[in-house]
Amino acid sequence: MVLEGENWTNTSNIGHDQHDQVDMTYQTLLICKAVAVSFTAILGIVINITCLIVLRRMREMNPVTRVFMTSMTVADLGTVVFIASPVIPSTILDRWPFGDAFCTLCSMFNVNFFFASFMCLLNVNLERFLAVSYPFAYPLLVTVNRARMTAVALWFCSIAFSVFCSYMPGREIYFSKTMHTCLTGPLNHDETDIFGTAAFLLFVIIPFVTTLCLFLRLYLVARYHARQIAAQQTGHNTESRKAKAERKTFMTFFIMTMVLSIGYTPLVASTVYENITRISFPAYLVYLAEIMGFANCFMNAIIYYFRNSKFRREARKVLGVLIPLLNAGNEIESLTVGSSGGSTASSTQTVRHR
Repeated sequence: MVLEGENWTNTSNIGHDQHDQVDMTYQTLLICKAVAVSFTAILGIVINITCLIVLRRMREMNPVTRVFMTSMTVADLGTVVFIASPVIPSTILDRWPFGDAFCTLCSMFNVNFFFASFMCLLNVNLERFLAVSYPFAYPLLVTVNRARMTAVALWFCSIAFSVFCSYMPGREIYFSKTMHTCLTGPLNHDETDIFGTAAFLLFVIIPFVTTLCLFLRLYLVARYHARQIAAQQTGHNTESRKAKAERKTFMTFFIMTMVLSIGYTPLVASTVYENITRISFPAYLVYLAEIMGFANCFMNAIIYYFRNSKFRREARKVLGVLIPLLNAGNEIESLTVGSSGGSTASSTQTVRHR
């Protein structure tokens, strides 16, 4: 298995003291990265599982939006479970400890969940665009069954593409020393990764640009509706509430898109730069970009919590049920530990007496 990335330990041309200093700096960076990724993974697992429960319980939510939001949450949860979590021990050990088979799976997960996140967000925004731009045709164009079929097709294409990337002729699976995860790349590591760059263009850059175009169109539609409302006299209050709801929904998904772009842009930029030039960014910059990408996996749920009152109300109910269960579990554990401790003390006294 090929090891790539910034090699901090290649210090044959420096003195002994400088060698120790560089090694200490490198170990400190590894510890900081492991702690940050661990914290991010725990938050991502808890928040996304809670989000899935809330989406399941929300009956007032648009069912089509719920399908696409659930698909996006599954992609975020898969990222923190199958990509971020293995990065923690590989960062601590500074090597891949899980074997070649799981390395192959992990490379597929990197392609699958990363591209699925962008495509799921594009689906959510496209659904909102159709709802606002074509309100009368929307019920006929967008149905729950079609939304489910679209989500299934998206995941099928994403999985098929990840398998293709891993077993495509002329490419191999390798362990990245900077990202501490398994990726796919060309057999010749000095060769420009045209295929990887094209994949980023097709599944990341184009969906993001398309989403921005949708937001621009939604902004123009919102302005047009505002002018119509101002010219109407009857039903003004009802239409105003509807316009406010549309504007709030528009801003919610706009914030989600901007947060996703901010979170993933450094990682995408460093990866595309390395694919084209075959020159790696400094390790600490890659660490920061990777942590920002992982942190983005639970930001959608947090944004939706603060922007949607129905989601927030249902989330509080779910948390109100889970927290007492956790407290009850802690009390039971304390009682168990206490009783076992008492039994141990009694047995110890018996042994001493004997």
